[in-house]
Amino acid sequence: MKLNNMITVVGAHAEGEVGRVITGGLLPPPGATMLDKLINMENNMDWVRQMLLSDPRGSVNTSVNYITPPCHPDADFGMIVMESDYYVHMSGSNLICTVTTALETGMVPMAEPFTKVVVDTPAGLVHVTAECENGKCRRISFDNIPSFVMHRDRIIDVPGFGSRRVDVSYGGMIYVIAEAAEFGFSLHPSESRDLVEIGEILKKAAAEQLPSVHPEIPEIHTVNQTQFTGPLETKDGVKTSKNAVIVSPGRLDRCPCAQARQPDWHCCMPEAKLRLERSLFIAQFWILSLNVKSSELRRSEICKQSSHRSKVVRGSPGFRSMASILKTHSQLVIGSPIHGLNKHWLENTRRFKICGCFSLAG
Repeated sequence: MKLNNMITVVGAHAEGEVGRVITGGLLPPPGATMLDKLINMENNMDWVRQMLLSDPRGSVNTSVNYITPPCHPDADFGMIVMESDYYVHMSGSNLICTVTTALETGMVPMAEPFTKVVVDTPAGLVHVTAECENGKCRRISFDNIPSFVMHRDRIIDVPGFGSRRVDVSYGGMIYVIAEAAEFGFSLHPSESRDLVEIGEILKKAAAEQLPSVHPEIPEIHTVNQTQFTGPLETKDGVKTSKNAVIVSPGRLDRCPCAQARQPDWHCCMPEAKLRLERSLFIAQFWILSLNVKSSELRRSEICKQSSHRSKVVRGSPGFRSMASILKTHSQLVIGSPIHGLNKHWLENTRRFKICGCFSLAG
């Protein structure tokens, strides 16, 4: 067997969301910053994404993360996130998978009970604390890049629905956020297929009608995902809300997606109330349990024209597999990702969670 490439990949997940991590077999793309590296990889090494995320080696419910040397002198390593439809500047679940892999494979020395690392991402530096025990990462906490509102209470035309009110916010990716009830949803698992189909339609409409450009990183300029939110309610004295996040080309996010909730918090709550209710909990999503807490919500001086904050998110990771992905001369170099909505995959989403409990403790 004559090989073109042998890429070593570790399969990990963050509360069910799969993030495969490249640990060997590739030279890093050139670039003075991680954003330069991402652009270079997208332009000149996109065969990696297409090979690892296309059938038969990958699927639409998987992301791939590439560990590279850092560009910033304060960082321990760099991270490039690849999804089926695009490259992502920062993703919380993928960060958890990547840090866990870097520590548990020995790429970065592990210290117990806590290991602190700084990850260089195209969106900026992310400070991470890993809770470690007996050589394993038990929980990952990270201080996310600043999030902020880009459009608040804007009316757009959604094909098939007419005028609908939405918000657009940034938290590493750009999310269009809509109230589920305005589209006839109660966020029940039986609505999975329709949530995915309408979420993709809504994302496209928002991207076309609400230009959204990061004020300091103009390369971040497109609405990536849709989030449907439920009403804020009080149950047993605890404030709760459901949500469902749609990931292109058409699936439901399997993890709680706290990164999406971060910009949502800025849209749905008055600033004074946000200052008082600073302890945030997300629990019992899908068949797993996650405890996500925020630290004190802090102001940042970046993006001065927008209201935004940075916070700490915690999540529990896990390993799934480790493999060497082989490409021979007789195999196709590039597969074809499943674009559009795959009926078989969408049917299977009925078995997975689409919502969770978002709790606020004052």
